[in-house]
Amino acid sequence: MPSRNLIEHKSLAQLNLSFFVRPANGNLSKELLLNVSSPGHTLRHRFITHDQLHALVAFPARTQTVRAWLEAGAAVVLTEGPHGHLIEASASVATWERLLAVEMGTFTSAADGSHAIVRSRGRPHIPPSVADSLVGVLDLAMLPARPVVRGGVTSSSAAAPGGDKGG
Repeated sequence: MPSRNLIEHKSLAQLNLSFFVRPANGNLSKELLLNVSSPGHTLRHRFITHDQLHALVAFPARTQTVRAWLEAGAAVVLTEGPHGHLIEASASVATWERLLAVEMGTFTSAADGSHAIVRSRGRPHIPPSVADSLVGVLDLAMLPARPVVRGGVTSSSAAAPGGDKGG
Protein backbone atom coordinates (compact mmCIF):
# COMPACT_ATOMS: atom_id res chain seq x y z
CA MET A 1 0.00 0.00 0.00
CA PRO A 2 1.42 3.43 -0.93
CA SER A 3 2.47 5.71 1.86
CA ARG A 4 0.30 8.68 2.77
CA ASN A 5 3.06 11.06 1.62
CA LEU A 6 3.19 9.48 -1.82
CA ILE A 7 -0.57 9.94 -2.31
CA GLU A 8 -0.35 13.59 -1.24
CA HIS A 9 2.68 14.06 -3.45
CA LYS A 10 0.87 12.67 -6.49
CA SER A 11 -2.15 14.88 -6.08
CA LEU A 12 -0.32 18.10 -5.25
CA ALA A 13 3.02 17.97 -7.09
CA GLN A 14 3.26 19.60 -10.49
CA LEU A 15 5.29 17.84 -13.15
CA ASN A 16 6.29 19.40 -16.46
CA LEU A 17 6.44 17.11 -19.49
CA SER A 18 7.34 17.83 -23.11
CA PHE A 19 5.48 16.33 -26.05
CA PHE A 20 7.26 15.91 -29.39
CA VAL A 21 4.75 16.31 -32.22
CA ARG A 22 5.22 14.01 -35.22
CA PRO A 23 6.64 16.10 -38.08
CA ALA A 24 5.29 16.21 -41.62
CA ASN A 25 7.37 15.44 -44.70
CA GLY A 26 9.85 13.28 -42.78
CA ASN A 27 11.17 11.52 -45.89
CA LEU A 28 11.31 14.74 -47.90
CA SER A 29 13.31 16.59 -45.25
CA LYS A 30 15.70 13.63 -44.88
CA GLU A 31 16.19 13.48 -48.64
CA LEU A 32 16.79 17.23 -48.82
CA LEU A 33 19.40 17.07 -46.05
CA LEU A 34 21.19 14.19 -47.81
CA ASN A 35 21.10 15.92 -51.21
CA VAL A 36 22.83 19.09 -50.01
CA SER A 37 25.72 16.90 -48.87
CA SER A 38 25.93 14.57 -51.87
CA PRO A 39 28.76 15.27 -54.35
CA GLY A 40 27.40 15.92 -57.84
CA HIS A 41 23.80 16.52 -56.74
CA THR A 42 22.17 19.68 -58.12
CA LEU A 43 21.27 20.76 -54.57
CA ARG A 44 24.83 20.29 -53.28
CA HIS A 45 25.71 23.09 -50.81
CA ARG A 46 22.28 24.73 -51.19
CA PHE A 47 21.60 24.62 -47.50
CA ILE A 48 18.38 25.78 -45.94
CA THR A 49 18.05 27.65 -42.68
CA HIS A 50 16.91 26.14 -39.41
CA ASP A 51 13.59 27.98 -39.72
CA GLN A 52 13.08 26.81 -43.32
CA LEU A 53 13.58 23.18 -42.29
CA HIS A 54 11.22 23.47 -39.34
CA ALA A 55 8.60 25.19 -41.48
CA LEU A 56 8.91 22.32 -43.98
CA VAL A 57 8.16 19.68 -41.34
CA ALA A 58 5.57 21.64 -39.33
CA PHE A 59 2.18 19.96 -39.05
CA PRO A 60 -0.22 22.44 -37.37
CA ALA A 61 -3.15 20.00 -37.32
CA ARG A 62 -1.12 17.51 -35.29
CA THR A 63 0.06 20.23 -32.95
CA GLN A 64 -3.55 21.30 -32.40
CA THR A 65 -4.63 17.69 -31.76
CA VAL A 66 -1.99 17.25 -29.03
CA ARG A 67 -2.67 20.66 -27.52
CA ALA A 68 -6.45 20.08 -27.41
CA TRP A 69 -5.97 16.65 -25.76
CA LEU A 70 -3.67 18.14 -23.11
CA GLU A 71 -5.99 21.04 -22.34
CA ALA A 72 -9.11 18.83 -22.27
CA GLY A 73 -7.32 16.61 -19.76
CA ALA A 74 -6.58 19.54 -17.40
CA ALA A 75 -2.91 20.01 -18.33
CA VAL A 76 -1.68 23.58 -18.74
CA VAL A 77 0.31 24.25 -21.91
CA LEU A 78 3.33 26.30 -20.86
CA THR A 79 5.16 26.70 -24.16
CA GLU A 80 4.85 25.67 -27.77
CA GLY A 81 7.81 25.76 -30.13
CA PRO A 82 7.70 28.31 -32.95
CA HIS A 83 6.73 25.62 -35.47
CA GLY A 84 4.68 23.50 -33.06
CA HIS A 85 7.06 20.54 -32.82
CA LEU A 86 7.53 20.65 -29.07
CA ILE A 87 4.83 21.37 -26.49
CA GLU A 88 5.68 21.71 -22.80
CA ALA A 89 2.81 21.22 -20.39
CA SER A 90 2.33 21.10 -16.64
CA ALA A 91 -0.13 19.09 -14.56
CA SER A 92 -0.39 17.30 -11.25
CA VAL A 93 1.12 13.84 -11.09
CA ALA A 94 -2.39 12.42 -10.65
CA THR A 95 -3.48 14.16 -13.88
CA TRP A 96 -0.54 12.71 -15.82
CA GLU A 97 -1.34 9.25 -14.46
CA ARG A 98 -4.89 9.61 -15.75
CA LEU A 99 -3.99 11.16 -19.12
CA LEU A 100 -1.14 8.76 -19.87
CA ALA A 101 -2.66 5.68 -18.19
CA VAL A 102 0.59 5.06 -16.35
CA GLU A 103 1.56 4.69 -12.72
CA MET A 104 4.05 7.25 -11.45
CA GLY A 105 6.49 6.60 -8.66
CA THR A 106 8.65 8.68 -6.38
CA PHE A 107 12.35 7.90 -6.54
CA THR A 108 15.06 9.17 -4.25
CA SER A 109 18.52 9.94 -5.56
CA ALA A 110 21.27 7.72 -4.19
CA ALA A 111 23.58 10.73 -4.16
CA ASP A 112 21.21 12.97 -2.20
CA GLY A 113 18.55 11.15 -0.20
CA SER A 114 16.63 14.38 0.37
CA HIS A 115 15.93 14.93 -3.34
CA ALA A 116 12.91 12.97 -4.59
CA ILE A 117 11.81 12.88 -8.21
CA VAL A 118 8.60 11.60 -9.77
CA ARG A 119 8.85 9.44 -12.88
CA SER A 120 6.86 6.83 -14.76
CA ARG A 121 6.90 3.22 -13.57
CA GLY A 122 5.88 1.94 -17.00
CA ARG A 123 5.11 2.87 -20.58
CA PRO A 124 2.59 5.61 -21.21
CA HIS A 125 -0.54 4.79 -23.17
CA ILE A 126 -1.62 7.53 -25.55
CA PRO A 127 -5.20 7.43 -26.87
CA PRO A 128 -5.40 6.33 -30.54
CA SER A 129 -6.90 9.71 -31.48
CA VAL A 130 -3.64 11.39 -30.37
CA ALA A 131 -1.02 8.66 -30.87
CA ASP A 132 -0.48 9.32 -34.59
CA SER A 133 0.27 12.96 -33.78
CA LEU A 134 3.04 12.21 -31.26
CA VAL A 135 6.57 10.91 -31.54
CA GLY A 136 7.14 10.78 -27.80
CA VAL A 137 6.81 12.20 -24.32
CA LEU A 138 10.02 13.67 -22.95
CA ASP A 139 11.04 13.83 -19.27
CA LEU A 140 8.68 11.03 -18.30
CA ALA A 141 11.27 8.38 -17.50
CA MET A 142 14.56 10.28 -17.43
CA LEU A 143 16.31 9.73 -14.13
CA PRO A 144 19.39 11.61 -12.98
CA ALA A 145 22.73 9.86 -13.31
CA ARG A 146 23.75 7.60 -10.49
CA PRO A 147 27.11 8.50 -8.96
CA VAL A 148 29.86 6.10 -9.97
CA VAL A 149 32.82 5.49 -7.69
CA ARG A 150 36.11 4.99 -9.54
CA GLY A 151 39.30 4.73 -7.53
CA GLY A 152 37.65 6.43 -4.56
CA VAL A 153 36.42 9.40 -6.65
CA THR A 154 32.69 9.91 -7.07
CA SER A 155 31.50 11.09 -10.47
CA SER A 156 27.96 12.39 -10.88
CA SER A 157 28.30 12.88 -14.63
CA ALA A 158 28.58 9.18 -15.48
CA ALA A 159 26.07 7.68 -17.86
CA ALA A 160 22.84 6.53 -16.28
CA PRO A 161 21.50 3.04 -16.92
CA GLY A 162 20.31 2.77 -20.51
CA GLY A 163 22.98 5.14 -21.83
CA ASP A 164 21.20 8.38 -20.93
CA LYS A 165 23.15 11.22 -19.43
CA GLY A 166 21.68 12.64 -16.26
CA GLY A 167 21.20 16.28 -15.71
